[in-house]
Amino acid sequence: MLPIFTPRDCIKAAQSSAGQNCVRVGRKQGWTVIWDDKLATDDGRDKALPSNEILILTDEQFDAFQAALRAGGFDHGAVLIERQLDGAYVFTAAETRDQTVQEVALSFDADEFDAFLDGVRRHEFDLDRFRTAACLPDSPEHCFAGLGLASQVRVSVGVVGLQGAPGADSS
Repeated sequence: MLPIFTPRDCIKAAQSSAGQNCVRVGRKQGWTVIWDDKLATDDGRDKALPSNEILILTDEQFDAFQAALRAGGFDHGAVLIERQLDGAYVFTAAETRDQTVQEVALSFDADEFDAFLDGVRRHEFDLDRFRTAACLPDSPEHCFAGLGLASQVRVSVGVVGLQGAPGADSS
């Protein structure tokens, strides 16, 4: 079942502009979404992203897409990228079986696209960068992997503690 994605679940590349207008990626529970934050509303960061504003991929499809981009290819499999005459890049789903709304098209300018490519090349959208993506109830230390804390997390009788944190038990 497809999880609900909110703007809080999505990150942008480090090279993106400080404001909005960025390609954002969200990953959790085996799914990845690509979202254009120009479509954001003032309704808040906790509302579900509308299905007509996101491309929905499996994690495997998105990983293959990233690998193709890193290799310099534009044969992306699950995502089609078409450069428009005005210089914009339009992302669409190659296969629509996972799309809840058909014909979703996300348009990005050259700066947005370049920042996204830089993030892909720097592995900023890899699964381990997303705190919620790899969280498993029986293995909560994975929830901290993307934060660089995985080696510091201790699990004891269902309680997660950070070793070395103030008040943390070092036993």
